[in-house]
Amino acid sequence: MSEPEPASPRVLRVVHVAAEYADVAYTGGLGEAIAGLARATARTGANVSVVIPGYERAFAALGGDTLPIGEVEVALPWGPCAFAVHRVVRDGVAIFLMREAAYFDRPHLYGDASAPYSDNAVRFAAFARAAAQVVDGADVVHLHDWHAGLVAPLLARTWSRPEPRPRIVTTAHNIAFHGAFPTSALALTGLGPDVLSVDGVLHHGRINLLKAGLQFADFLTTVSPTHAEELKTEAGGWDLAGLFRHRQRDLVGILNGTDAPREAVTPAERTARRAALCAELGVETPTGPLFALVSHLTTQKGVDLLIEVIPGLVERGAGFVVLGLGAPALTEALRSVARTSPRVAFCERFDPALAQRIYEAADVICAPSRFEPCGSSQLHAMCAGALPLARATGGLADTVKDVRDGGWGFVFGPPEAGALADACERALSLFGDDAAWQAAVDRARGVPPTWDVAAASYVALYERLLGRPGAEG
Repeated sequence: MSEPEPASPRVLRVVHVAAEYADVAYTGGLGEAIAGLARATARTGANVSVVIPGYERAFAALGGDTLPIGEVEVALPWGPCAFAVHRVVRDGVAIFLMREAAYFDRPHLYGDASAPYSDNAVRFAAFARAAAQVVDGADVVHLHDWHAGLVAPLLARTWSRPEPRPRIVTTAHNIAFHGAFPTSALALTGLGPDVLSVDGVLHHGRINLLKAGLQFADFLTTVSPTHAEELKTEAGGWDLAGLFRHRQRDLVGILNGTDAPREAVTPAERTARRAALCAELGVETPTGPLFALVSHLTTQKGVDLLIEVIPGLVERGAGFVVLGLGAPALTEALRSVARTSPRVAFCERFDPALAQRIYEAADVICAPSRFEPCGSSQLHAMCAGALPLARATGGLADTVKDVRDGGWGFVFGPPEAGALADACERALSLFGDDAAWQAAVDRARGVPPTWDVAAASYVALYERLLGRPGAEG
């Protein structure tokens, strides 16, 4: 008698809950990371879904391709709130958009440059409660940042369905944003008063939705190995270091990937691209290297340090391009610098297409962040043939090695303008050595991991949480 054939392995079912998704509705690296991971996980054969708010801009981006499939209701203190559920499939990923026009038909995702929306507690508590109702059949529910954090205690405390509760993974992409609100916001959450404790969602007398996601998850991740270690320190844990230390056995840092094209470009082609970009932006083509910053414009990103060093770089023959939106004080300072220099361009907008042209034309991409969980601009830059200039923190430390040590970038330590200026000086010096510069460019191109690499690590984690045979311990 022949042996029975082994049963086919059950398809892994993963549901991500997040506030952003690239090319649908996003403001930068968070949306890129969720889309990159979801698409790559789908390529492994897993069944992957993503639940995001039904922003007005999301429906505009999808061009009417979404299909309404139902409605879920959330009971708020002043009455029921109905979310229309729409579905569309892109790149093998089912995207569910939870639409409630009063909360999400707005020009921005979180607020304008001056302040977040005053009702963000209501918006994202209601969204999370709606999202928790559409995860049926999931093996793993993967939550991202504070916007989705409430889903964790909702599943952990209120699961009453006959099938096993999904395993919960929470990823901290940006620990600086906690989603902290007065305790009166408990009425929005659908949870009982028993969670108002230091072992629950309470943190320094406020409801903390990021802590909710971390406290009630089965496993925690962040977006680089170095940042995972930083989170356990008082300096790097943003007042949640104790939680990360307590759960360090359940914490891992998995480096974000990139699916950016990796193109070997000759020096002559890059020179032509540099000239074309400068012409497009209406600035003089520099005789020295073209530096660039593509980023949210905040002090976290070290933009204030760059503002101090740009004039000196321009005096040395360099050019500078800045693309991004952010803090009014910083944007005004950048406007002032751009007005006084014919080789400085400031593009005050979110423009992914222009960002890619900058990566392909600039010589140096700057990432002088005070802290950086992973960073994406340095990954895009290295793939496109630009060299990264970065502070040694978080994912920047994991992906950028200084040319003095046989690497492919310019690294500095203290978050000070002088240290940044020294790194810029090294870039100016190396730019005069064509062969050494090109060798560094060639080394850099192979460094960034793909999203397939990152997804393999996440799938192994999911399988381990599920106790699947063959999962790594």
